[in-house]
Amino acid sequence: MDDFLSTFDPSTATLESLLPAFAELVRRFQLLEKENQRLREENEALRAENKMLREELERRGGPPPWVKPNVALANKKAKDKAQKARQKRTQSFTRKREEPTNTVVHSCSNCPDCGRALSGGWEHARRQIIDIPETPVCITDHVILARQCGVCNKMRRLQ
Repeated sequence: MDDFLSTFDPSTATLESLLPAFAELVRRFQLLEKENQRLREENEALRAENKMLREELERRGGPPPWVKPNVALANKKAKDKAQKARQKRTQSFTRKREEPTNTVVHSCSNCPDCGRALSGGWEHARRQIIDIPETPVCITDHVILARQCGVCNKMRRLQ
């Protein structure tokens, strides 16, 4: 029957071809009416049970104290944010620089583009490497200088 309904063309239908299709549609309609009636009865029974449970809950004085109402997640986040801002730290938790026993300066001597000799410069970065040998500690400061080329006006430093 499903095959008939999918290929049905009302412009070429005859009375003989419509009678079986009509009978099938009536049968399906009756089945759906029965299912609809069953679902309505089930819905009414559930509504009655829900009403009875709500009345019993009211008679007992409401929900138990350990039950918390549902709160929307957005409201909860806004409430948490408004409640307490993060306390600022008095000091950072980074390693303090040690007093260096040795300093190594890294810099470009010539401009890689034009070849001009570079001089002067400023401290661009600093890294401390702490070597812990069996003997006394040797702390080396590696200072990277950035220099500017007077011809091409570009800043140069070692990578």
